[in-house]
Amino acid sequence: MIPVLFVDDEMIVRVALKSMVDWEKTEFEIVGAVSDGETALQYIEKYSPRIIVTDLKMPHLDGIGLAKELYERGYPGKIIILTSFGEFELAREALRYGVTDYLLKANFTDKELLEALRKAVGKLPEDRRPSQKTEQAQSEFDQPRIYSMLYGPDEEKLRILASGRTYSGTFSALYVFKKELLTAGRPAARQNEPDMTSKEMLSSLISETFDAGSGMKVIPLTPVDALIILPPESGGPAEGILERVLLRIQNSVKMYMNTEAGFVLSEPFASEPELAAKLKGCAGAASVSFYKGFGSLIRQEDGGLYVNGVTEDQQDAMELICAGIAFCEYEEAEILAASILESFEKQRIRPDGACDYIRKLFRNILLFGSAGKNSGRFERLAADCRECGTVSEFESAVTGLIRAVSESAADGRTGKYRQDVVRITAYIKENITQKITLAQIAKLVNMNESYVSRLFKNETGVNLTSYINLLKMGKAIELLKDPDVMVKEVANRLGFDEQSYFNRIFNKYLSSSPSEFKKRYKKSIKVGQNSINPPER
Repeated sequence: MIPVLFVDDEMIVRVALKSMVDWEKTEFEIVGAVSDGETALQYIEKYSPRIIVTDLKMPHLDGIGLAKELYERGYPGKIIILTSFGEFELAREALRYGVTDYLLKANFTDKELLEALRKAVGKLPEDRRPSQKTEQAQSEFDQPRIYSMLYGPDEEKLRILASGRTYSGTFSALYVFKKELLTAGRPAARQNEPDMTSKEMLSSLISETFDAGSGMKVIPLTPVDALIILPPESGGPAEGILERVLLRIQNSVKMYMNTEAGFVLSEPFASEPELAAKLKGCAGAASVSFYKGFGSLIRQEDGGLYVNGVTEDQQDAMELICAGIAFCEYEEAEILAASILESFEKQRIRPDGACDYIRKLFRNILLFGSAGKNSGRFERLAADCRECGTVSEFESAVTGLIRAVSESAADGRTGKYRQDVVRITAYIKENITQKITLAQIAKLVNMNESYVSRLFKNETGVNLTSYINLLKMGKAIELLKDPDVMVKEVANRLGFDEQSYFNRIFNKYLSSSPSEFKKRYKKSIKVGQNSINPPER
C-alpha cells in the first residue's frame, strides 16, 4: 500500500478527497487529511506518506511553504497541488520545489485524481516502502473482513468465527449509524455491493472529528454505518475520547449530510471472533435509539433490555383511541395515545414492535378521521410519520395528526350515523357517571343485546364497550386532575362498584394506575410542563 496525505483548509474538500474513491480497492492508503501545512509536517514525520496532495492557499503554512520546506528537507516523496482558476502563477512557483502535478480544484474527477496519483508513483524512488506503522494498521483491522462480520455471506462469517485471529491488545469499538438505518429499514445498498462514494462519505466525516494522534481508526461499512476502533485505555474503554468526539460527529453529520447519527459502544474485544459477536450486538442495540434519541451513547448490552412484545391491553387501547377519533372526542384520544407511547419504554417493548404499533395507529387515525377532507395535509403528516426514528418524534406526529383531524372536522361525525346510533351515543354521554349496561342500551332502542352491539360496530367501526370506556376514561382523567378528589371517589362517580375494577380498566387503557396518573399530573403542574393535558385549541 502507498500512503497518501491530503492537505486542505476546507473540511468539505478533505471529505470529498477521502470519499470520491474506494481506496480499499486501490494501491493507495489515506493516512490522513489535515487542514494546514504545519499539521501536515507532523503527519509526514509520523506516517511517512509517499505522496502528498495539497491545496495552495491555507492558513499558517500554505501549499507553497509546505513544498519549499519539504524540498529543503530532502523529502523523497512526491507532491500534487490543488489549484483554482487564476492561481497559475502560484502553481508555477510551486514547480520549483519538486511538485509533480496539479489538479484544478473546481472540477477534477475521481479518475483524474487516481491518474495523478499513479503518475506520481511512477516518479517515486524504487526503495520507498510503506512505514511499519502503516502496514500494521492496515493488516490488524481489515475492512473487508470487518464488513463481512456484519453483512457478508454466512460461510464467510463462519470462517471468521473459526479463525481465532487475535489483535495486538484489547480494544473497544464505536458503531456509528445514520438515522436512515432505522427509519428506512434495511437499505437496498446493504443487499448488494454498496455505493462506495456514499460509504466513504460517512467515514470521512467521522475521521475529520478526531484529534491528531488519537489512535482511532475508522472502518467504513455501508452508506449508513461505520465502525470506529478505539485504542486500549486504562480506566475504562475510551470514555475520555468519546466525550470529546460524539458531539463533533453529530454536528458534522447534521451539517454535511442533513441527518442524525446514533452511537453504540461495544464491550471490549481482543480477537476477530469476539469483534464479530460484539459488532452484531452493536447493530442490534442501534434500535434502542428509538427510546434514547440519536446522539445518545448506547451500550451494546442495552439491546438485551427490550425484549417484550406489545401487550393485549395496548392493542385494545388502539381501538379506544380510534373510538375517540370516530366520535370527535379528540382530547381523550390524544391523552390515550400519549400515555400508550410513553409506556413502551417503561414496559421494555421491543423498538420494532413499538414502531409497527405506532404506524398502525397512525393509519387507523387516518382511516377514522380523514373522511376525504384536507387530504393533502394528511398525506404530508403521513410522510412525516415515515421519517420518524424516535418515540418522541412519533408522539409528535400522532399528536399533530389528531389535532389536524380535529381542526378539519367542522361537524360532528355522529351526523353521519343512523338515528339509533345517535340515540345510543347521546344516552352514553348523558349517563357516563352511571353504570351503563348493554341491557339498558338495548332497551333504549328496542333491540336485543346481540343485535345492538353488531349495529354499533358496523356503523361506527368501533365496539360499543370501547366507546363507553373511552368516555369513562376521559371523565376519569378530568376528575383525577382535581387534587381534592380521591381515586375511590372517582371510581364511585363513574359507576364502578369496586375501585379495584376501575384501577384495572384505567391501567389497561392508559398504562398507568389512577394514583400514578395523579402524581404525574401534580408534578407536571409544579414544573410548569403539563405533558399530560394537551394545550387548549
